[in-house]
Amino acid sequence: MKNIELLAPAGSIESLYAAVNAGADALYIGGNMFGARAYAENLDNENLLKAMDYVHLNNKKMYLTVNTLLKEHELNESLYTYLKPFYENGLDAVLVQDLGVYKFIRDNFPNLPIHASTQMAICNVEGARLLKNMGAERVVTARELSLKELKHIKDEVDIEIESFIHGAMCYCYSGMCLFSSILGGRSGNRGRCAGPCRQPYNVSINGHVINNKDSMYCLSMKDMNTLDIIPDIIDAGVDSLKIEGRMKSKEYAAFVTSTYRKYIDMYMEYGRDGFKVEKTDRTNLYSMYSRTKSIDGYYKKHNSKDMISYSKPAYSNTNEELINETLQKYCNDRLKRNISCKCILHKNEEAVLNIWDDISKVNISVNGEIVEGAKNRPLDEKSVLKQLKKTGNDPISFGDIKIEMDVDIFIPVSKLNDLRRNGINEFISKFLSKYYRKAEDTYIKKNNTISKSLNEKYVLSVLVTTKEQFEVVIKKDEVDKILIATDVMDIDEINDCIHLAKKKNIQVEIVLPYILRDRNISYIQGLIDKFSEEKFVIRNVDQLGLIKRMGISNFSIDNSLYSYNKNAYEFFKEMGADIITLPFELNEKELKITAMPDNEIIVYGYIPLMISAGCINKNYDKCDGIYKNITIQDRRKAVFSVRNYCKHCYNVIYNNVPVSLMGVSDRLSEINTNNYRINLTIENKGLSASILEKYIDIFYYKRYCDDLNNYTRGHFNRGVE
Repeated sequence: MKNIELLAPAGSIESLYAAVNAGADALYIGGNMFGARAYAENLDNENLLKAMDYVHLNNKKMYLTVNTLLKEHELNESLYTYLKPFYENGLDAVLVQDLGVYKFIRDNFPNLPIHASTQMAICNVEGARLLKNMGAERVVTARELSLKELKHIKDEVDIEIESFIHGAMCYCYSGMCLFSSILGGRSGNRGRCAGPCRQPYNVSINGHVINNKDSMYCLSMKDMNTLDIIPDIIDAGVDSLKIEGRMKSKEYAAFVTSTYRKYIDMYMEYGRDGFKVEKTDRTNLYSMYSRTKSIDGYYKKHNSKDMISYSKPAYSNTNEELINETLQKYCNDRLKRNISCKCILHKNEEAVLNIWDDISKVNISVNGEIVEGAKNRPLDEKSVLKQLKKTGNDPISFGDIKIEMDVDIFIPVSKLNDLRRNGINEFISKFLSKYYRKAEDTYIKKNNTISKSLNEKYVLSVLVTTKEQFEVVIKKDEVDKILIATDVMDIDEINDCIHLAKKKNIQVEIVLPYILRDRNISYIQGLIDKFSEEKFVIRNVDQLGLIKRMGISNFSIDNSLYSYNKNAYEFFKEMGADIITLPFELNEKELKITAMPDNEIIVYGYIPLMISAGCINKNYDKCDGIYKNITIQDRRKAVFSVRNYCKHCYNVIYNNVPVSLMGVSDRLSEINTNNYRINLTIENKGLSASILEKYIDIFYYKRYCDDLNNYTRGHFNRGVE
């Protein structure tokens, strides 16, 4: 059977030591920049390098999280100098979300393995294949994938798969959540999520509140625990089994790691017939900082009412005795590499210490002071042995010690200690040298100067979600492009819209769904085949892989495929994209730096805060495939619309007020694009008409117009940290 990696979280140096002690094969850890857990006890550079050496000495691997979206100045001024020492020290891989960062690493550190973070929301063979072709060694799949989908990826694409097996679960597809960002400025894409999914909400369907005070936590997922299905996950082709928890304690990292180590080894040695989870282990795992009752994730179901906690999520049933046992067993001492040595002490000759390791085949020899003849009390073998065993905080220890010495000799104890220290340092240096590599000092800082080459007039695009919205937009001659979303309208309706738009010489683009799963890929392929002459707007990496494989060259990038920096822009242009929509999280200053003439900025629309496999309609009512008016209301009485897009089986939660840049239209002229877009999503026909009139007046005719009554500027003014 293949080797299976057990990957443990290291939110602190203590958690790292504990997880190594408990049997982890690899650790994922964040430094002091660019990690998706900004509030973990992330190590500074010096200690991270020391931790990497320790991990390597124990034949483990270390992966660094650089899995956030980077702003232009961060990527251009900080990323190279941040990564260089880790790269040269032998970093085993880096986890990446931002495709601009991906391009940067490929350009500047071509020998550094890249793992595509779960923040990329890879759900399909198409995305995995694209990343493989781009040089990725591993893809960390979306938590929402089933065993069948994982096996499909493994069977079709020769790439390592890493999947979560234990810990907290986000309600939203990772990387597709703007809830914390838009409401409070703490962006999950920047590692600062405030956890709005753990808050209470009142749920209404078609105007009727359908929850009670005991079922208000509609977005709070139960924790994942896959102990009983470890054989299924391994057989599906997963190479690395990942434990969530960089924000959790060292005892959590140790106990969870040790438990999964036991059962992975059990299955690998004895197979299914010999695999049996002991009730005590199952109970203890649940009692180690778990939220309510745990579930086995999405591996065997697309979504389920049983996945939601409904009541207030809190760590429960914590077993203090178990915690103390775990601390004692795994968290007090560090694992050391056990090696051999031979000390040679002959009169009137230099002391010699030979050190070797049978596993790595590394061996060294160091010389010390001249051994003298004894004048008083001669040195005995017991004293030499005592000094050689004093390895203290060194990451290695001597198991097999041989001593060859004359009987009537003397050497100071301090010189024996020097010999031991020098020998250990020499051994460590030689052992680690195989990991070291040299970075080429070829990085050249890019010029941020943007040349002005704008269109002479504004290009106004409108995205429509429903047929009635289209009927409003098609009447406006000022609209240059209509983007037709495929969330609600079927192929016949889309075909009718295209026909009507072409009669009026209005350009049409077809917007693909937010998520591409095996269950809807045949529909999307059919859609692309039928409308292959049209331009497509793609929203995720999977779709980028799909259209490239299908030979489609006429496409644009939506804002959910984040273009935070010019490297991302260049990546999409190299892939063949036409228009690239700017993300919601950049502020005015950052937009001025980043925007290019063929970028597009959304000037109106309800921001999608979450895209989820979980379905509020199903969880509180039933799975009936009917598109409904669902809302959730938070404690501040803000009401958020939820749409169950049943054709593709996902929910979108929209912000309670739309973003509007109408009142700052004069400042938009300072941003290097004239491509403006209106997103119509949950608006009815009348509201759509009213909004369109206002925006045509202000952006097309440059007339003064009162702004909307309720709106947000989004991040245009404030931005995110």
